[in-house]
Amino acid sequence: MNDAATLPLHKKPWVQTTLLVIGTIIIAYGMVYFEIIRRAHAAYDRGEALYAKGQFRQALWEYQECQEFYQPPHNKWNDLSEAKEWECRARLNDWAPPEGPLDEDIRVTRSQIYNKYQSALAVITPQPDTTYNPIPNTPPQPKKGAKKPAKSATK
Repeated sequence: MNDAATLPLHKKPWVQTTLLVIGTIIIAYGMVYFEIIRRAHAAYDRGEALYAKGQFRQALWEYQECQEFYQPPHNKWNDLSEAKEWECRARLNDWAPPEGPLDEDIRVTRSQIYNKYQSALAVITPQPDTTYNPIPNTPPQPKKGAKKPAKSATK
């Protein structure tokens, strides 16, 4: 009789190797799961900081990042950022979808989600976001054919 035949099942090498591989896969999956949730939380917190400063356009982008890039798994940060995204849109009066033609209305294309927040959004007064400047200030360019200023002679 050899020793391998008398070993209990949990002490056989192939069972131990199989359990080690399964355990490693479970741990790796858990690490990925918690990393996605951590990143969603961080994106939501960045959005909250910008929202508190009144930078609604930038906050909107952070809330969208939280929803688009950090799910699945679905988590509470996705739900919170969805509500804040609609609130930012109401404050900016920006109903153009992040994808697709600009003449669409996100209230129509995502009507099921909009209906959840419609009563809360009705009381928000839109206000312009003065913190967002899509075109940086540049000095005016001289027109073609315009005379250049004369150089002063220094002696």
